[in-house]
Amino acid sequence: MKKVERYKRRAYYTTKPRVDIFEDDTSITILADLPGVKTEDLSVEVKDNILSIDGKVNRNDTQNYILREIDTERYRREFVLTPIVDQTGIEAELKNGVLRITLPKIKEATPHKIKIEG
Repeated sequence: MKKVERYKRRAYYTTKPRVDIFEDDTSITILADLPGVKTEDLSVEVKDNILSIDGKVNRNDTQNYILREIDTERYRREFVLTPIVDQTGIEAELKNGVLRITLPKIKEATPHKIKIEG
């Protein structure tokens, strides 16, 4: 009987970050809570009309924790983008553990007054 070698794998805890989404006349804004994520460990991508947020928390496992209640090591969330979003103008900023993604609307989707002739 052949011996099967087993590899010890570390489980990763993936969490959906909590978000607030709001809209104004020119854009849609997503605020996502990503505590412990640094800019270099964060990826925001758009592919096939899906906006993906992927962040990694680098923990120092050599610490002697007295209490450790947060086990999250990865954050992952996806959103389907509507056709009113100008995907080429999307901007993202990470500040104090909060990711702000601004999704500009295409010009045709922004409200405007229509001149009435007569």
